[in-house]
Amino acid sequence: MIFKDMSNDTIAVYFYEAQENVLNTYSHAEHQFKSDIWRDPRLLFSYFKRPVGDETEKLVLAADMYTHSLDLIKNLHKKHHRVRRERVSVTDQLSREQQDALVAFTGCRVNDISRVCPTDIMNSKYQQITGTCNNQRNSAWGASNMPQRRVLPSIYEDNISLPVGIDPTIRYSAGSRSVDQTQGQPLPLVRSVSNSLARVADADVISDIQYTHLLTVWGQYIDHDLGITPQSKSISSFQGNTRCESTCENLNPCFPIQLPAGDPKLLLGRQCLPFFRSASVCGTGAIVPGGLSWQQSREQVNGNTAFLDASTVYGSNLKTKELVRDQEKPAFLKVNSKFNDNGRAYLPFTADKCVQEINSTQPDVPCWLAGDGRAAEVVPLASIHTIWIRWHNFLAEKLSSLNGHWSNEQVYQETRKIVSAVHQKVTFYDYLPKIIGQTAFDTLGVNYPGYDETIDATVSNVFTTAAFRFGHAAIRSTVFRLNEFFQEHEQFKNLPLHRTFFSPWRIVREGGLDPVLRGLVFGQAKLVAPRSVMNDELREKLFQLENKSGFDLASLNLQRGRDHGLPLYGAWKTFCEGFMPASLGYSASTDYITDPEVVNRLNQDIANTDIWIAGLLEDIPIGSRVGPTFQCLLLEQFSRYRTGDRFWFENPSILSAAQTQAIRAVDMGLVLCETSDIGRVPPDAFVQEPTIATMIPCSSKTVINLDFWREDGSEGACGALPHPENGFGVFNDQRQVEFFCNQGFRFRDGTRQGSPSVCFNGRWDPPTPMCLNINECELNNGGCGELTCRDTQGSFECVESSENGMTAETGGINTQTRILIIGSVTLGCLVIIGMSVIFCYLRRKRINKVLTRSQILDKSDPPHIDSNSSSEIGSTASLQKSNRK
Repeated sequence: MIFKDMSNDTIAVYFYEAQENVLNTYSHAEHQFKSDIWRDPRLLFSYFKRPVGDETEKLVLAADMYTHSLDLIKNLHKKHHRVRRERVSVTDQLSREQQDALVAFTGCRVNDISRVCPTDIMNSKYQQITGTCNNQRNSAWGASNMPQRRVLPSIYEDNISLPVGIDPTIRYSAGSRSVDQTQGQPLPLVRSVSNSLARVADADVISDIQYTHLLTVWGQYIDHDLGITPQSKSISSFQGNTRCESTCENLNPCFPIQLPAGDPKLLLGRQCLPFFRSASVCGTGAIVPGGLSWQQSREQVNGNTAFLDASTVYGSNLKTKELVRDQEKPAFLKVNSKFNDNGRAYLPFTADKCVQEINSTQPDVPCWLAGDGRAAEVVPLASIHTIWIRWHNFLAEKLSSLNGHWSNEQVYQETRKIVSAVHQKVTFYDYLPKIIGQTAFDTLGVNYPGYDETIDATVSNVFTTAAFRFGHAAIRSTVFRLNEFFQEHEQFKNLPLHRTFFSPWRIVREGGLDPVLRGLVFGQAKLVAPRSVMNDELREKLFQLENKSGFDLASLNLQRGRDHGLPLYGAWKTFCEGFMPASLGYSASTDYITDPEVVNRLNQDIANTDIWIAGLLEDIPIGSRVGPTFQCLLLEQFSRYRTGDRFWFENPSILSAAQTQAIRAVDMGLVLCETSDIGRVPPDAFVQEPTIATMIPCSSKTVINLDFWREDGSEGACGALPHPENGFGVFNDQRQVEFFCNQGFRFRDGTRQGSPSVCFNGRWDPPTPMCLNINECELNNGGCGELTCRDTQGSFECVESSENGMTAETGGINTQTRILIIGSVTLGCLVIIGMSVIFCYLRRKRINKVLTRSQILDKSDPPHIDSNSSSEIGSTASLQKSNRK
């Protein structure tokens, strides 16, 4: 074999070349993002799919380096074996030592799956922000930055990574690749499918007379709670640094959407639409014999937790958690300091500029900051994000008054638990039955079945990539803005949807939230129907900015399904026949697409159709808003959310019976009334009312009874609950006090959790411990590498010395990533047999040179000291990030 005969030094050259190529494309992307993102919808599309959070960034970087290394070696293989026509896996040609070196060099791994779950009271009562240890036996189930779950095996043209349809000569029949390639049909271009099956003119859109547009927007909001599939940070090919928007070739990570003959976008001078592949789980998409232990065909990461846990409000990683939290009042969430909505809070701003009002002389209105980075995507979505930070702070204020002995941390966590519980109740019991129909919903069981630790709640790839994207077909082309009489606002008229993309100024300068919220509860949703899939606001004008051409959301969904290797429609019908309850009568042999006009537009065997569009073309059962196959796939996932979530609000170990009943009494109408001034709401905020007269005044809504959260703040002769400085105490079920230190502090034994104290003879025994500052600089220079680590109370800074001997804050490569790459390189050098000391030294110098000039991962937090007996719960201080001045 050529690679096994090749020197390790030669192989290593390609590892380093891959690293330098990837880092260069990242640096190029960062430069482009800072220059013209708000004038280019193609950049905008990529920017908001980039990995967010330190851990996600590291995983995506490792995957990009890993796959590009193999691509470079694969190209070398082709040069040496031009006469060979069979496909040969690159990693089959590498020695085991070379494979191990590649894994070590890139830092290739799946996120930590060996976590020993803590058992303290805080981790028993409150879910970690990453979702880790929700399931204490399988700590990674449902956690952020883990592979998405496969319901059926993936389908790729090479069985490994190549999306179906990329080779127009390959034929498919009965939903899979034809064994006899003289039979079957090639898959059509996704844009052709969109043009023929998804298109509906705005004038032909059918309104849903039963449900409000809030039902649709809530679905989008919850979709963002349950998952995000990050892309590479690169917007160019790794090989050659070719901008994806300027090429129609499939050059990783570019996977352009080809335009068919006669497409109207051809008139704009384009032959394709840019598209970027989702980042892979590192080590997948290649056969690695005896090497990595996880699945080998290409898989995708979920950057969010999979649970219904209001991660849209609080985040799914430590970095976002601290960003959205008010550091001066840690029980509360941060609000906007520049603008307010008639005294009510707006979301805070990010550093992102966002789209600005044309020709305005007023100060810029940046993008919104929320638990999910897509909060500013459209005005209605931003409105829903805003009401939840208002409600959190409303509840936190009341809980602080009710339980004055609670620490800021406990108030924050209890409020977060209530907000998460209401998200669960509203989604599962108020929203889901309207989507899948009451008959299908009843098969889940009327009563809560209890928590089952054998159920994996991890989001399935087909759910997040296809089935739950049914909601895109229910989005209206108009954003309604209504006055206090629920008529079109005199000053701020209704808007075409595309004029609200990434435009927070529309809220700040055009009437605030109330007109938009009234439009959501009194405006009708778009009816999902086989003949009316997607309006042109989304099919032609998605992310349209100024006079630029927009994207086609239908084509994006179809291309994403192929990118993720989703099986075709026929395979899902077979699965659902075995999965669906017999009472629903699902049969794979039944034709669920019967509309004559739709059937006439189908140009191929329906079994070979992409699952997203096929699911939307099915006949809709009475009382439902999706067809039978999407009913099946939604049931499969949502059943896991209720029974596979240890922190589900109906679990008696999480909330008391009285607290659970109080949560059941809350609905979206109450939350809207307590967080806005819209005045009236429908009895069910998701159900359309015929007139304003049948709506309910907000003054008549019953508020949540927080008395069920009241706790006795003292214990016998010992008095009030004690709190250590830079930490806090919490009563457990035995009325013992468990102590915790804030982030950046620890007890004398090195942990952030102290031994419980009991009230004995009028004193707490043992006495309240002290929380000491952690000097992060003592451990590996704080991960600052060549810089100087400077300790601060609860945190640290990486600084560099200036010419006059003073120090200055600095940044560049994130310190955790610096450790990851440099440490991995060192390990890689040790593993690769035969690599000379001089070669390692020279290459290490080359890497340091690359790291010095790259400033691509400076958005991540520095490392913090932790142990298996503690978690991120208890963090009340934002970790300081190093920024270049």
